[in-house]
Amino acid sequence: MVNKKKFLKNFSYTFSSNIITFLLNAIILLLLPKILNTSDFGYFQYYMVVVGFTIYMHFGWIDGIYLRYSGNSYEEIDKSIFSGQFKALMVFGVIQFIILLGILLLLPIEVNKKYAIFIAIIAIMFMIPKIFTYVLMQVTSRFKEYSIILIIEKLVFSLLLVAFILAGVRSYSIFILADLIGRAISAAYGIYVCRDLLKTKAASLKENFNELYKNFKSGIFIMIANISSILVVSVVQFIIEHNWSIETFGKVSLALNISKAVLIVISAIGIIVFPMLKKVAKEYQPSIFKNVRTVLLPILFLMMLGYFPATILVNYWLPNYKSSIAFLMILFPFFVFESKTALLLNTYFKLLRYEKKLALINTIAVVLSLMLSVMTAYVFNSLYGTVMVILVAVALRSLMLELFIIKKLKVKKNYTIFLEILLIVLFIVVNMFLSFSSSFIIYSISLALYIYIFKNNIYQALKHVR
Repeated sequence: MVNKKKFLKNFSYTFSSNIITFLLNAIILLLLPKILNTSDFGYFQYYMVVVGFTIYMHFGWIDGIYLRYSGNSYEEIDKSIFSGQFKALMVFGVIQFIILLGILLLLPIEVNKKYAIFIAIIAIMFMIPKIFTYVLMQVTSRFKEYSIILIIEKLVFSLLLVAFILAGVRSYSIFILADLIGRAISAAYGIYVCRDLLKTKAASLKENFNELYKNFKSGIFIMIANISSILVVSVVQFIIEHNWSIETFGKVSLALNISKAVLIVISAIGIIVFPMLKKVAKEYQPSIFKNVRTVLLPILFLMMLGYFPATILVNYWLPNYKSSIAFLMILFPFFVFESKTALLLNTYFKLLRYEKKLALINTIAVVLSLMLSVMTAYVFNSLYGTVMVILVAVALRSLMLELFIIKKLKVKKNYTIFLEILLIVLFIVVNMFLSFSSSFIIYSISLALYIYIFKNNIYQALKHVR
């Protein structure tokens, strides 16, 4: 079974770093929309959506490393192979930079968007070494170094952001550069941590190509799954920007980011679960899935109470974004589905090596998201309907993934999934049609009833998790 002492040590590193990252993100989320006008904030959010894709510009190469080497110690890995893979990845990054920059210069894009995409293309040169080094730290269970790499990026950005604001800077273009500097310094630290490995003489060209092939073969479907996972949401965001305005795009993105902030804390567990589950005997995997799920869902539903102070904060701190509250009541439950998917479902798909199925289900969700958002935006011209598509798409994806894993693990089916969806629907409906206080009371009572109904299951699951 899992080494509890090691798990708790690793968890303390990742949880602490994720809490710090959460707090730094909260500062960024509170400051930027306060000091930027709605248009500039929209362009900053546009950049953040675009730069999010740079995480996957290795096209599954690093995902293959993650899948193949998780559970190994840093001392066990062949440093000459990893040195060669890093150097090849950097060459690959330079080639991408040149090609994408050439394409960008030829495209007739509005200047503010072109600037945002340009900086995102530059970010590729820093994101590839950062992703390589922090994934290497993750798979070899060096979670202290992993945590520092994670923190540095947001810490540097937050410090520069505060410094620029105090200096009177109010330009989104400068803040985008501050984000880029944070990514660069984070990458530099990652390279420093792995300096012994990277100084090692690279393996022969033949060995490197063989390793490259194996990594691509293992990671390509994870890459497809990851990119399609982002597209489920971002395709709706881009349609909102196209059909309405960059200001509306920014307001929807603010609501979405408030919900996503919770994911940062929850993902602390998921980061360490996969390498450890690879060492667990197969007969324990179904019970771990069932117990973690039973404990996780009540925690997520309790965290949904955060919607109520969040609306008060947005209402008083960001008066120009009061319309975001209407989006927030629809999008806040987003993190419930995404947390369950990121922490539990994706982990088990990778563990059981169903990457192709994961990619297929995520692709289906993208197609569904595109079709529904085109219909709600261009046929019905309904902004709220288009925002609702985000929640519907991620909910259906989560449901498809979960039903598949339950079948493969042969976990006994029950009706908790549908009760959980009912609780989320209730949350949205009461906040949409009732007063603030009435919504809070009704959701709190419903949540208490849910916990009471499943109290024995939760208690038994907690005993096993401990």
